[in-house]
Amino acid sequence: MHSLVLAALNGLEIEVADIGNAYLNAPTNEKIVITCGLEFRAQFKGRLAKIVRAQYGLKGSGQAWQSHLAKVLLDDENLGFHMCKADNDVWYRPATKPDGTKYYEYILVCTDNILCLSMNPKSILDYPKSILDYLDQRFLLKPESRGQPKTYLGAHIAPYSHSYEPDVYYWSMGSHTYVKEAVRNVETHLEGLGLALKKKVSTVLPHEYKQELDVSKECKEEEVSQYHQRIGVLRWAVELGRVDIYTEVSMMAAHCAMPRKGHLDTVWHIFAYLKRYDKSKMVFDSRSPTQ
Repeated sequence: MHSLVLAALNGLEIEVADIGNAYLNAPTNEKIVITCGLEFRAQFKGRLAKIVRAQYGLKGSGQAWQSHLAKVLLDDENLGFHMCKADNDVWYRPATKPDGTKYYEYILVCTDNILCLSMNPKSILDYPKSILDYLDQRFLLKPESRGQPKTYLGAHIAPYSHSYEPDVYYWSMGSHTYVKEAVRNVETHLEGLGLALKKKVSTVLPHEYKQELDVSKECKEEEVSQYHQRIGVLRWAVELGRVDIYTEVSMMAAHCAMPRKGHLDTVWHIFAYLKRYDKSKMVFDSRSPTQ
């Protein structure tokens, strides 16, 4: 969401790409050996092999990959990117628009997902190749993943124009597919319990429900696990733009330590609300507000 706000406010283009087998690019920080099997050919069977690359599933692989990518971006002085102190996955550098306006170009990293914000992300001033072309030389970018984003981390991202301004486009973000899939998973789970979501739900929480006064029975271990999972799904829906459930999800998340039956039923109620109101989109208008 923040990247779209930055793009909208500064009139920037967005381009994304996925890095194939990202962790395998980084040297591992862990000392691990394996005993070779027949997959290493008969002459090596039984020998010990040292793991030198960050393997998926190792505890330190995420940190190893992040450090390796940071080293690549910092070592090339021509790129001139700086790591954001508040978030080490955000990189920025000063740039200038054609009209002389100063702004910042950004690279945002989420594991193996790269998102570039620039006036022209396909080219770099004073550098022969684009940001993604440069990264493609150091890593393997999936060709089909490059281009203007359509979906990113579960969100639909696309230009949007108002009917009264058909030639003016703004960035928009929607979570329709994510919400629809989340509701489908909940319905499948409830169906196995002989239950179903309520119909015609018009409010995020049940009418006059006070979650802090709920004294119903405490959830069993499996129900607690379900509560934690569904709260996580709802919190990500909020991140993708469902600000209409922001307060209610925060209130229910406060009971993760000891959820009760009533709290779990209320979470199902929120999903029933999302099922009825599953279409939502945020448009990031870059114009200054008017009186």
